[in-house]
Amino acid sequence: MLASCGEFKEQCWFVQIMCGRIRLSLGGDHTLDTGWIEARRPYHVACAYDGAKMHVYVNDEEAGSRSTPVVDPKPWTGPLYMSQYHFLEPLYQFHGVLSDLRICAFAP
Repeated sequence: MLASCGEFKEQCWFVQIMCGRIRLSLGGDHTLDTGWIEARRPYHVACAYDGAKMHVYVNDEEAGSRSTPVVDPKPWTGPLYMSQYHFLEPLYQFHGVLSDLRICAFAP
C-alpha cells in the first residue's frame, strides 16, 4: 500500500503495488489494476480521476485507464495511511521509499 483512506469496497481511495502491478481504487467496484513495477527501481507514479475515468501514469506515460462514471464524492474524514492499509498485516505494507507524495484536488 502506498497511500490509503477508508476501507476496500467501501468509501475509500487507495494506491498500492499488488503482485507487481499498480492498483488504484476509488471505492466500491471502482478498481484499476495496470502497469508493471519491478523491485529496487525508482518510479514516478501518478493517479487521477477526471469525473469519468480513472487514470494511472508510470514515468509520465499512461499505464491504463478505466471508465468509472459514479464515484462517491464525499471527502473521507478518517485517517490517511502511508505505506500501510488500515489492517496491520504484512501483505498491505510497503517496504520502500516514498518521496514527494502529493494529494491534489486538481492536476498541478
